[in-house]
Amino acid sequence: MIPLLATSLCIVFCFLGLLHFYWAAGGKWALADAMTPKMWAAMMKPGKHTGFRVLTLFVGLGLLAMGGIVLSNWLGGLPGFLEPFLKWVTLGVSGVFTVRAIGNFKDVGLFQGGTSSEFARRDKRIYSPLCIVLAVGAFVLWWIG
Repeated sequence: MIPLLATSLCIVFCFLGLLHFYWAAGGKWALADAMTPKMWAAMMKPGKHTGFRVLTLFVGLGLLAMGGIVLSNWLGGLPGFLEPFLKWVTLGVSGVFTVRAIGNFKDVGLFQGGTSSEFARRDKRIYSPLCIVLAVGAFVLWWIG
């Protein structure tokens, strides 16, 4: 079970990380629907593209790192003294995605306010449930591992 779960989570994290790299490089596919209208408006202001790209690059790096973390739970690629650290970092990955799924009760998450933007619809139907799946998957790796 661990190999399938770890590999599946790693594939999803790597796909999301590479998608963020694509956006950081200037790609536009699915970008507008992946941001709240407030974030989109702020990003469209002159001079904001550089900061957006740097932040998006860091998010992509973080997602790739999370892919490596969940895969390391199966491969055991860390020396023995770092093994407990890996377990707690895996639990941290689960926590990050749990918080993202819950959201800020206003713009993002399952408990967002009454916004009717395309992002809000996608967030409730796709993004937040995906975050729950990633959080539960990382938690299971932590629990079993």
